[in-house]
Amino acid sequence: GHPANLNAIVTVTKSAAAEPANPVTTEKADEIKIEMSLLHYAALRGRSDVVRYLVVECKVDTTQQDKQTRKLLPIHNAAASGDCATLDALNVDQQALTALSGEGDFCIHVAVMQGKTE
Repeated sequence: GHPANLNAIVTVTKSAAAEPANPVTTEKADEIKIEMSLLHYAALRGRSDVVRYLVVECKVDTTQQDKQTRKLLPIHNAAASGDCATLDALNVDQQALTALSGEGDFCIHVAVMQGKTE
């Protein structure tokens, strides 16, 4: 069987040492917590095998936005990973490729912002 809740939120904590200071308060946190679904996380990490399993076998929703301000779809995270196999594993249509994030960015914008230009 499949795990009970594949849309559960994963909280990723990373060091903020490499992150810029908050432009509003000029404060710098010790840690940054990012909440996203398992599908978002697998797509961001370029884990095409996990993405394919979640989409094909578990029928996880590929149109679910993350819980952050940017409101990214898994396709945006896959673009940020720069891994074409992960993009393919999402098995999305042309319309999804033109979906905007909460900040108005297309997948291509997210990829370029992450330095993925191939």
